[in-house]
Amino acid sequence: MAWLAIGLFALHIAGALRHQWLLGKPELQRMVPFARGKAVGAAIGALALVGGAFAAGDSIYPDKKQAAAQQRSAAPATPGAAATPSAVPAANEEAPETDAAEEAVVEDTKQPLADWTVASGGRLGFTARWNGEAIDGRFSRWRAAIRFSPDELAGSTIRVTVDLASADTGDGQRDDSLKSSDFFDVGAHPNAIFSARDIRHLGGDRYEARGTLDLRGASKPATLRFTLQIDGDRARVSGTARIDRTAFGVGQGEWAATDAIAAGVDIAFSFTATRPAS
Repeated sequence: MAWLAIGLFALHIAGALRHQWLLGKPELQRMVPFARGKAVGAAIGALALVGGAFAAGDSIYPDKKQAAAQQRSAAPATPGAAATPSAVPAANEEAPETDAAEEAVVEDTKQPLADWTVASGGRLGFTARWNGEAIDGRFSRWRAAIRFSPDELAGSTIRVTVDLASADTGDGQRDDSLKSSDFFDVGAHPNAIFSARDIRHLGGDRYEARGTLDLRGASKPATLRFTLQIDGDRARVSGTARIDRTAFGVGQGEWAATDAIAAGVDIAFSFTATRPAS
C-alpha cells in the first residue's frame, strides 16, 4: 500500500507538470500558495516540499541497515575479539570426537541377541466354541527356544514346541477325543511346532511374529502378536493368535463341519523369561 501511495503521488506530480508546461495551465501556481504567478518558483517550492517530506520520513523511520550499523559501532569492543575466527575451526575440529562419543553411548545401550529361557509357570491356552459356547483349555507341556533382541529383530527367532497329548479342557472324555485321530492324532503327530523368523515392532511394547505352524502333518502360515516388557535380564510376554482348525484337518468326519464346532480357535499365552546376565 505504501508503494501504491508513492506511485499515485508520482502520477499526481506528473499530471501537474503536464498541465503546467504542455497544456499551459497554471496548475503549480494554484497548488503552491507562495509561488503564485511564478512557474519556476512553484516547481522549486513543490520539489522542496517533497524533499522535506522524505527527510522527515527518514528521521521518523530510520533505515534498518543504518540502525544496525549504529548499534554495531556503539557496542563496546570485546577484548580478544580478533581471535574469534581462529576459535571456530577449533570448535569444528572437536565435533567429530563428540559425535564418536555419542555413537559409542548408543552402541552400549543396544541389546545384543540373547537366548532366553522360559521360566516355569507360563500358560499356553486355547478357546474353541461348541454350539456357540466357549470351551477353554490349555497345554500343560510345551517348550520354547527364543533368540531375541528388540534391537536385532532381523536375527531374532522363535520356536515353540507343544505336546498335544497335554491338552486339558477339564473334561476327561473330551480330552481323549482331542488326542484321537479325529482331532490332533497324537499317535502320528505328537507335537505342534510354531517357528518364526520374521518379527516386527508394531510400536511401544507391541510386536508381531510371522511364521509357520506345523500341526497334524500340515504346515500353514501363522501370525501371533505379543507385548514385551524387558526389565534388566527378565522379560514378561503375553500374546494372542487365531488359527483355522479346518486348515490343519483338526476335526475329521462329522467334526469337519463348522456348525457345531467353529473353525476359529483362539490361542493365548503368557510367560516370563530370563537371559544370561550381560
